Amino acid sequence: MPRATPTGAIAVGPTKEVTVADCPLLSTADGLVGGAVSSALGMRLGRVSALKNGSTVTGCRIYACQDNAVCASENLPPADQPVVEVTSSRYRSAVLAHNALVLLERKIGHNPQQVSIKTGYTTLCFQTRFYPPDNGQDWACAFAHGDRLVVVKTVVTSPALTALDVTKLVARKL
Repeated sequence: MPRATPTGAIAVGPTKEVTVADCPLLSTADGLVGGAVSSALGMRLGRVSALKNGSTVTGCRIYACQDNAVCASENLPPADQPVVEVTSSRYRSAVLAHNALVLLERKIGHNPQQVSIKTGYTTLCFQTRFYPPDNGQDWACAFAHGDRLVVVKTVVTSPALTALDVTKLVARKL
């Protein structure tokens, strides 16, 4: 009897979030504090964490600055809410990664926009629910490249270009 071919992401085990100085998917060399990411988001950034499966980093979270009077005076998300989340999954084939991209937008997003970030990357930006008070208006972008699907969520509600700019920084690292 034929067996069904697995279609989901390749399982990598339980995920832990650990505070780190740098994220390999979006380096501080790209300017987390006062640089490209901060400028794209229009806010001061602080803590960075990595999502790890064993020793493999499969994602990162970046949080808004919380630790001084200037940050406290700004209208920033709370300390437990990331302002950017990057996740990366591998699939058994490029076709499965591409299919997962299409299904992802249908499952968690609305207002899809196909964009171009780099040759060979299929990319969609869409609105989703990331920061609950934004009521599903946060922008995210996801791209498939080879057997990998990468999702970049932001707390930014307007414009989609902000999420796209951060996604381009991630794509440069891969």
